Amino acid sequence: MCSAIRAKVEEIKQTISLAPAYNGKIPLYVTGHSLGAALASMFYYRLRKGHDLDDICDVRDTYVYGCPGLGDTDFAMGYARCVILVFTNVQ
Repeated sequence: MCSAIRAKVEEIKQTISLAPAYNGKIPLYVTGHSLGAALASMFYYRLRKGHDLDDICDVRDTYVYGCPGLGDTDFAMGYARCVILVFTNVQ
């Protein structure tokens, strides 16, 4: 998945001009709904922990809606340490 994002970022960088404040990096927000929210949460955690795209993206926030519970206690503790800010909408 990271290679697909890397390719898309390179494509975007060729078509737009980034403001100097971005330091050549595309701001990346991760979003999802329902099962996609669970996948988005895990992907965001991987990006924050693994720094897979740090050279080309500024990983910002994640916005998830209707996210089911995921992971075990170890995952939850690691997620809490890694994540800066998560917006969750549960109704």
